[in-house]
Amino acid sequence: MSKQDKNQISALRQNIVSIITKVDRLVEKIINAKLVTKGTICEKRRKCGNAKCRCAKGELHVTKILSFSHKGKSRIIHLSKYTVLELSKLEKQVKEYQQFRSSRAKIVYYLKMLIKELNRMEQNILMEVAPPTKGGYDERQEKKD
Repeated sequence: MSKQDKNQISALRQNIVSIITKVDRLVEKIINAKLVTKGTICEKRRKCGNAKCRCAKGELHVTKILSFSHKGKSRIIHLSKYTVLELSKLEKQVKEYQQFRSSRAKIVYYLKMLIKELNRMEQNILMEVAPPTKGGYDERQEKKD
């Protein structure tokens, strides 16, 4: 095995250890995740329909909503009745959910990278079986005895 081959195998080992370390950190984040709420909080701007209202002049009413999907359909919950404390808690839970999903996606990405690196490692450490040298072991000789 040449020095270049040894260096390449060493680099692959370092990459594999690095990927495993990253996955380990992300799994730790997921394991320690708090309660989460699926969705996105955003603002909805609309007109109320009253001709004398400020929204008729262009200053639209703003309502916070929670948008999420359930069983393949988009759903919306209006958050105007929530207290400031409830809204703050909900925003934190939605943020936790988005971080959870981000960590999960990164884990999938790193695991795919890990498989590629392991395949490359296998190709680099794989030794081919050399054909027997002249006068070497031969199964036919064993059968004759």
